[in-house]
Amino acid sequence: MVAARAIENMNLLRIDEETTANIGIINGGTATNIVTGEVNIIAEARSLKENKLDVQTKHMVETFEKAAKDFGAQIEIDVNRAYTPIDVSEDSEIIKLAKKAFSNLGIEGHTESTGGGSDTNILSKNGIEAITLGIGMKNAHTLSEHIAIKDLYDSAKMVVEIIKEA
Repeated sequence: MVAARAIENMNLLRIDEETTANIGIINGGTATNIVTGEVNIIAEARSLKENKLDVQTKHMVETFEKAAKDFGAQIEIDVNRAYTPIDVSEDSEIIKLAKKAFSNLGIEGHTESTGGGSDTNILSKNGIEAITLGIGMKNAHTLSEHIAIKDLYDSAKMVVEIIKEA
């Protein structure tokens, strides 16, 4: 009941244009005819803005804590920050370098923010300016995820051209 109450009262899915949250995994119980004494939940929040991620994470923690208190249950919460949001300016040298390299290849490059996580987040967190290059993948993280072989070759060409420009 605690998990159900918390999830029922939690702001989830698309929070705003920059923030999402979901309950990814719920585990508990040993049989269908026994009320479980313990439930493990793995939830996730993502945002392009650090302050919005902090607000959503706090909301989720407080919602779990309130549900536990309402039912007199014990709760243990472990919050891990897997990815720190990155914000690279359009005027940054790395963006200019990538756009120049793309132009050399006749590709019209553009920038956009994504809610995903990558090695770029780790580099950025450690003070190394970095960007993630789109490689043409379609339907990422789904059962129909795929990429055209041509896009793989084109991605390699983009990296080589960026190295040449650097």
